[in-house]
Amino acid sequence: MRKTIPLLSKIWLKVINLEQSLFPKLEESIGSLSPKEEKLIKIIDFAGIERFVSNVPITNSHKDRDEMAHAFVAKKVYNFHTKRELIDRLKNDRILRLLCGWRHYNEIPSESKFSGVFKEFSQQSIATKAHDIFIENFLE
Repeated sequence: MRKTIPLLSKIWLKVINLEQSLFPKLEESIGSLSPKEEKLIKIIDFAGIERFVSNVPITNSHKDRDEMAHAFVAKKVYNFHTKRELIDRLKNDRILRLLCGWRHYNEIPSESKFSGVFKEFSQQSIATKAHDIFIENFLE
């Protein structure tokens, strides 16, 4: 129990910082955030999934890798069943696109690029690695 309190405090400090510092600044810049958008921001921030993205291109160039890692998370948060659903939403939802890291809809990669990179992310187990780091940093 003694160990749990500081760990929970660490998590809550991070959440409070996001809610009191980052969210108001984002809302000033891009408008009101939905609960799903706030959830996506928290997961991206906590997971730090871009740390696990390979710098060595296996199937594609490094361009858009961090953005695609964020989109990889967004696909799960928004419960999109296909990459096509994700891409269509990214092209039409300015806030989601900005949260993933693309400014303009014409910067969104093709479905085939998403397929190759998402396959690579799965092979590299980046979601598992991010989860393990979260557990190590906040819960152990």
